Amino acid sequence: MKIMRAFQQVDWVFIILNSSMILLKLVAIFAIYFIIRAIGNKMIKRAYSTFAEKHEVSLSRAQTLQSLTLNIFAYLLIFSLF
Repeated sequence: MKIMRAFQQVDWVFIILNSSMILLKLVAIFAIYFIIRAIGNKMIKRAYSTFAEKHEVSLSRAQTLQSLTLNIFAYLLIFSLF
């Protein structure tokens, strides 16, 4: 009896609305993260391919620098958004 009364006194509409708002915010954050990550990765890869062509840098060195830059970008993005 007490359990049913406590169950009926809960404001379910408030809980559902708050939960859905939190879920929408999380979806928006993840969408923004993936969009920014895709754009940033394209820009970094394009910049390093241009850099390797213009400067006489070995392919392995350019790939290493690109990989380091991509990792730094990924970590900065994760720590700034989350």
